[in-house]
Amino acid sequence: MYNAKDIQFVGKHDYDKESAEKMASIRSINSFSVGIFQWVLKNNGKEMKPSKAVVRVSGSPLNKEKVFECCNKIVKDLDANICDGRKTVSIK
Repeated sequence: MYNAKDIQFVGKHDYDKESAEKMASIRSINSFSVGIFQWVLKNNGKEMKPSKAVVRVSGSPLNKEKVFECCNKIVKDLDANICDGRKTVSIK
């Protein structure tokens, strides 16, 4: 994730991998999801904040590496403006 005070990344897409890793490590869940968001400028103009999730990727904790690979690909596609328009992606 980018630093929220580094405003040069406004408009870029990202996801919180650390939080997703924590969710995937919980043994009692069957699936977890990762929200991919766009960085937007706060009202003070000096910091960024995450927008609402643009795309949500879900999958089994057993396939967490595949989920993160898919997230990285979607982030690159969104930044290059070549995304296919799906709002949810499920990894089996």
